[in-house]
Parts: sequence; structure tokens; C-alpha cells
Amino acid sequence: MEKEKLKNKMFFFTWILIMCGILIGIAYTFFLRNIKVDVTSQLAIEYDGENGVASVEVYYNGNDLNKRTQEFLETCTYKVEPGTNLSNGDVVKIITSYDENLAKEYNYEPVNVEKEIVVEGLYNKYERYQDIDADYKEKVLNAESNYVKNHVKDIYRELYPGYPSYTKAERKVVYKGFLDGIEEDTRDRLIEIIRIDYVVPFEKEVEKEEIEKKEASEEEKENLEISEEKEESEVETITVNEVYTLYYLVTLPGINEGKVFDTQDIFGEKAYLSEEEKKTQNYESYIQRIYKNKYNIQTIERVIIEPGIEKEEAETK
Repeated sequence: MEKEKLKNKMFFFTWILIMCGILIGIAYTFFLRNIKVDVTSQLAIEYDGENGVASVEVYYNGNDLNKRTQEFLETCTYKVEPGTNLSNGDVVKIITSYDENLAKEYNYEPVNVEKEIVVEGLYNKYERYQDIDADYKEKVLNAESNYVKNHVKDIYRELYPGYPSYTKAERKVVYKGFLDGIEEDTRDRLIEIIRIDYVVPFEKEVEKEEIEKKEASEEEKENLEISEEKEESEVETITVNEVYTLYYLVTLPGINEGKVFDTQDIFGEKAYLSEEEKKTQNYESYIQRIYKNKYNIQTIERVIIEPGIEKEEAETK
């Protein structure tokens, strides 16, 4: 009997020890043991610029199934040394900073905090305009024209605030050019100047003179020195169509041998041609004034618009 009781006690204590071991193991696994987390395994590396003058941006771009790990990795920031003037074959170091308090709370042990990568895939600038692929050039210039087409209303609202709505907007590409950056860090560009003629109706009040002649009596003629005519004025509303001519400069920087472009990089601005440049349609003069210090300029095409009536005849309703 004594032996059986002792045996039961031994079994009970053994079972307790096993359970304690399991609990300790669970506690260690989930609460005490440091978990290694690779902080540079899911990085997005984006280069901007051409071979020799590129810069780089690095950021976390993963989606970890563990919500805690995802939360921690989203606190990571990355510094790249060197981060500018990069060429293919350069070795750069990525240095990670992270939330140390959160790492301690979750028992995370960040690994690969510093990582070296080799720069690759950077495109070269074109040495000459003639080297640009014809299809690539056409796609870029068409995209610039479409940019104005898609924003013609926004351009009008921005430059002519408070004016009546236009009834017609005619667009014409009058100049195409290539800007070859003189300095290595100046990115090449394809540009267009687009002339936009907005036809805008205005209501205008004018005086209409009606002359009513009255003959004076012989008696009045004798006694008074008066005019034999009396003028009366009336106001009439007419509609006048006016043409507002705007020159708009559209640019896409970053023309290179990669033959790729993002339409979001296209931007436009009003081209402030002088009155003489408008009159003579001397677009090259304007481009030289703006860009000659930074670019070698090559005209691709220029279009002369035959002189016409800048302001249409008034139309009455």
C-alpha cells in the first residue's frame, strides 16, 4: 500500500514537472526567446536619374503575415551611403534604423541592419539627338500633346479666372525641340510649345444713337437760337467673341536610352513670349532666353501659322 502511494506521488510530481517544462518552453518560445527579423529582406530600391548622376531611394515594401512583425518593419527607415551621383557598378551601403522599444517589447532581434548592394540597371543619356529612337521620340511628343488636350480646361481656368466659359479651344503644336543638358547632372528633355486659341463670348453694352429731327416754328426761330436736331441715346446689348491666344510650354525631363517614361512626369507652364517673338513667331528666341545656359538646344520642328484676325468680328443677337 505504501509503495502504491509512493508510486502515485512520483507519477503526480513527474506530471507536474512535465507540465512546468512545457509551460516554460512555451513562455520562452513566445515571450522570452529573441526572434530574428531580417529588416532588409523586403526592400524596394528605386533609382532616379541616369548612369553617373543617379540617386536612390530605399523603403520597406513587404507584407508580413505576422501582424506584429509587419508593425515593427513599418517603423524601419533606411539611409543609403552614398545616395547620389551613382553609376552602374557602384557599391552602396544600406543602414537601417528601427523602433528599439518596439523591438524590445516583441523580443525581436533585427538582423542585416547594414547591407551592401551593387548599383545596376541605370540608363545612359543620349550623346546626340540623332541617336534617339524615332518611335520613342514620337511617343513622348504625342504624350505631351495629349497632356495639353486633357488639361485645356484647367489651363483656361487657371490663367483666366473669372472669365466667361470659352466656346471653342483650338490647339496647334508650333515648336518641338530637344534640350541636351550641358552638365552631366542636367537631364535631357523633349519640349513642345503649343498655341491655344480660346474663343470667349462677352456680352457688351453699346450706345445706339437715334436722331430725331424736329422743326421749330417760325416764331421759335425768330426768338431762340436753338439746334434744329435733338439726339437721344439708347443702350443695346451685343455679344462679342474675343480670341485669347496662349502659348504653352510642355516638358518631359529624363530622356535617355531606357526609352521609358511616366506620363506623370510631364508638366506644363505658360510660355512668356515677348510681343516681338509672338509677331514673328520666333520660338527659338524664347527657348534660347530660357535654356541657353543649361542646354544645347536643337529644334526638331517649327510651324508658322499664317497671320489671321486675332479678334473676331462682333456678333449681335
